[in-house]
Amino acid sequence: METLSTIFAFTFLASIVALLIFGIKWFRGRKDKESIKYKRNKLYTWISVGVLVVSFIGMGYVEGVIEEREIAQEKKEYKSDKSEFYLTYFLLWGKTEDLSQDEGDEWENAIDNSNGDDFDIDATISSIEKKHDKDINDVQSDLDGLRKLNKRIQDNDQVSSKDKKVYQTAYENLRNFANHAIEPSGSYNDFTDEHNEYDTDVSNSYNDLKDL
Repeated sequence: METLSTIFAFTFLASIVALLIFGIKWFRGRKDKESIKYKRNKLYTWISVGVLVVSFIGMGYVEGVIEEREIAQEKKEYKSDKSEFYLTYFLLWGKTEDLSQDEGDEWENAIDNSNGDDFDIDATISSIEKKHDKDINDVQSDLDGLRKLNKRIQDNDQVSSKDKKVYQTAYENLRNFANHAIEPSGSYNDFTDEHNEYDTDVSNSYNDLKDL
């Protein structure tokens, strides 16, 4: 279809050039309407007009077909991305929730097993991160995959702005939760409070995704 569109476009431009050339010659020779040149230029002018009209209609038809195919392809891609986003979101939520919960439990145990004054928060966090290095990398990798899925959906013209906002909010909520688990920081109380806050936000977004 793209090749046909190019042919029609080239024909359209060529017919404009021909129309100008023969039209001018026809106009200039109007004083001798019975001459062969006059009649020939008149004929070529009308032929150019006909080719111009046909090529213009052809371009419009081909462009319409191409646009319909692009729309159909975008709808197909959205259907696939929608399912993949939903599944990835659910699985990543579970991984993030488990990771954050385990980190919080180990943080709490480290506090309980210390004598209070000898508790080293930096050493505790470092130990937790080292222990869960693989889990952290998995969450980071899945988050990157979710980001790419969200971008494809945001760039898809067949997705409504309302639905795009739901996906964007859902991605941002899970991103916040994942970053919270990937890079634990602050105090233990702040960490657990953030866990509950982010977990609730992700849960709400998950329910919104189910309604799409």
